[in-house]
Formats: sequence, structure tokens, C-alpha cells
Amino acid sequence: MAVPLAVHDGEDVVAIRDLLWACPACRSVESLVRSGRAEQCASCGARLRRGRGANIVLEVPGQTPVARHAREWADLIGDPQDGEEDVSARVSLRDVARSWPLRERGELLGFVERFGSDIPGLLILTRDAIRFQPDTGPNRIWPILDVTAVQPASSKLQLKVRGSEVVTLRFVSGSVRLWEARIQQRLREAWRAAGWGEIVEFQPRVSAR
Repeated sequence: MAVPLAVHDGEDVVAIRDLLWACPACRSVESLVRSGRAEQCASCGARLRRGRGANIVLEVPGQTPVARHAREWADLIGDPQDGEEDVSARVSLRDVARSWPLRERGELLGFVERFGSDIPGLLILTRDAIRFQPDTGPNRIWPILDVTAVQPASSKLQLKVRGSEVVTLRFVSGSVRLWEARIQQRLREAWRAAGWGEIVEFQPRVSAR
């Protein structure tokens, strides 16, 4: 899984909890919460803040702070392992409000998308579906085999589902990296069970060898 080399301040960039899906001090999963300009583990009290360049500084109570490159911390934690059944997280969902083709000298390069307003709700991942329960309005259910692309975009995760436009998900406190891994693992399992092969990529679309 690709790991960003740096984290920055701003609305549309990678938060520490997106890069580090677990606390590097106690390994508690999705335990990091915003605390001023840092993020703090709700389980052990360790704090993580940005250092110079792409460094992240770990401050454990009673210990000397440790600064390491963002990639080193990510490698230390390792890739997420999906051993859970149903998992959920608070998210803000945005639908594509408008899209138009992007061309250069007559060649189609892709599409530019403009998203609508935030829709807060609960995202639930099961073995065979992704369900979004908005705070108001009807639920959405996407069968896992209908997901045709999974793409992280800074602090958000974008999903393409067969027969519908792209949706973007911003996690209120969850880790984008962890949720990307969870959805990818469910897709791998579903494709194997359906006899569709072994997935080799998830963007620009899910495909298998």
C-alpha cells in the first residue's frame, strides 16, 4: 500500500491518524483523536505531532520524545489486518454534483468532478456490502461486488459503484488508510468467492489477473 511521504496542515491533506491507523506506542486501532495541533491516543495518552519535514514526533508520558520519518512509523505499525466482521465509522459523504470531460488536443484525459454538500451519517462495512445510513434521508446499500474502484484522495476515500457516480467519504475520526485496506480486503475475498480472479489493482478500476 502506498504511504504518503509527508503530512501537512490544511483541509484536504493527510492527517496523522489517516497515515497511522494505530497508535505506535500501544497499537490500539483507530485510537488517535485531535488534540490541539497534535493527535492523542485515547487509550494510552501518547501524543503525535508533526516535526520537521516529513517527520512525526511521538511523545509518550514519562519518556523522551521520538522523531521518525512518516514512512518509518507506517512501516513499524505494518499493514492493517482485517479480522473483524461488521465495522462502522462516522463519515461525511459527498456526491458528484457535476462532471465534465477533460481533453487535450481532442484526446480525453479524464473527467473533472464537482462534489455537492456534505451528508453526515454512519458507514457500515459487512462481508458482502457497504451501507451508508445518513442522519436524515434514505439508506444506501452498495453490494461489495458492485464496487468498481477504491481510491484514497488525501484525507478522503473515493468509491465508484457500478451504475452510479463517484462518492467521496471523509472520516470524522477513522483512518482513511485503514478503511481503504478494509474495503480492499473485502473486495479480494468477494472476487475469490465469485471466481473472478485475484485483484491486482483498485484504481482507476478494480481489475484482476
